[in-house]
Amino acid sequence: MKNQSGLQPKHGSNRPQFLQTIRYIKTTRWSLKDFIEFALTTTIRVWLRLVMGKEKRDKEQWVRRFYDSWANYEPEVSRALRQIRGNVFIDVGASRGQYTFPLSKRFGHVYSLEPLAENIKFLRHEVLRLRRPNVSLLQLAASNEYGRVRLNLNPNNIYGGASLLGASERHEFVDAQTLSGLFGGMDIDLVKVDVEGGEWLVLKGAESIMPQIKRWMIELHDPAREKELDSYLRRYGYRTCWLKNARSLPHIFATRDKITA
Repeated sequence: MKNQSGLQPKHGSNRPQFLQTIRYIKTTRWSLKDFIEFALTTTIRVWLRLVMGKEKRDKEQWVRRFYDSWANYEPEVSRALRQIRGNVFIDVGASRGQYTFPLSKRFGHVYSLEPLAENIKFLRHEVLRLRRPNVSLLQLAASNEYGRVRLNLNPNNIYGGASLLGASERHEFVDAQTLSGLFGGMDIDLVKVDVEGGEWLVLKGAESIMPQIKRWMIELHDPAREKELDSYLRRYGYRTCWLKNARSLPHIFATRDKITA
């Protein structure tokens, strides 16, 4: 753009940039073409900054908002998991990624197991949108056996509440695998389990790799079996702590100082 008066805007002024620009326009003889060119260029620059910046902010705000909403529902669990860093995190029953995505910044790699097709579709989209190349999605149910199993669906919740236990008119058949079969030989820093009553099946399918797993966070769907689960994990050398609040089911946090494999 040509400055017809030969004046240059003053640099090093303490005035805000937009005031300097207005003063510059007033003291400069601009043609209509110059003004239109300036307006269009400025508009494009501002739009690009807002769009590009907004995309990045939206990603982080989505993760923070999603995580915070879950943290309000399971505050003790969220606080405990926020303290952990490591190489490998396995999210069994990933649902919509309430723990997968926030913890993906704290672990080298996240393996998310989720049998429901709708949830996997959502998770795949979010992995791309949030640019989380360290998240691997496995459309599987974790169990004590491998093969095709019946998954009973929750008629009141298409995104959760599905279980390998019980019976439901609404159901589908999904692939199942054991954690031992999937992760044998791998050192694991944390396994989170939320599988609507199937936690005992998950544990049975992980017994051969228990020495490789440093921590468990397990939601127990039958509070009457608290002592049984506590004793079971202590037999494998874990220290246990129960996390409870009135709005959610009890969780057991089991940890050991180091992997013993």
